[in-house]
Amino acid sequence: MDSTSRNGTLIKKTLDEIKKENAAYIEKDRSKGDSAKAQMRSNLYQTHIRKFHAVMNDYNTAAHGFKKDLQGEGSTAQ
Repeated sequence: MDSTSRNGTLIKKTLDEIKKENAAYIEKDRSKGDSAKAQMRSNLYQTHIRKFHAVMNDYNTAAHGFKKDLQGEGSTAQ
C-alpha cells in the first residue's frame, strides 16, 4: 500500500507539472493565435486528471475497507 501511495504522489506531481506547462503553453500561444493546440493539451490534461482521481478514489475506498477488515479481525482475535 505504501508503494501505491508513493506512486500516486508521483503521478499527482507529474500532473501538476503538466498543468504548469500547459499554462505556459497557453500564454505562449496567445501571441501566435494557435489556440487549438492549447485546447487539445488542456482537454488531454483534464481527461487524465479525471481518470487519476477516479482511480485514486477507488483505491482509497478499497484501502479503507481493507484496513477496516483488518481492525475487525484484530478485535475478534482478542
